[in-house]
Amino acid sequence: MVLAVVTAVVDAAGANTLTSPAAALTAYRPALYLITGIAGLGLLAALPGLRGGSAAGPDEVTELPAPETLAASPAPAAVRAAGQ
Repeated sequence: MVLAVVTAVVDAAGANTLTSPAAALTAYRPALYLITGIAGLGLLAALPGLRGGSAAGPDEVTELPAPETLAASPAPAAVRAAGQ
């Protein structure tokens, strides 16, 4: 989708009638601004995931099942022995 929009912006800026390197840069400049804006939006969308406040901290205790519950589980004996 982004590629189609960028292609349309470049074509609208006259990239099909380039006569010099300066004209090429002028034709691609709006597309570069668009790509930079989309990358910035992607960064803003990713930042909350990078903050990582949802993981259990070292001060939180995870409750484990009681040993009696493990002995009654239908897991194979080797798995139960590895957990002891």
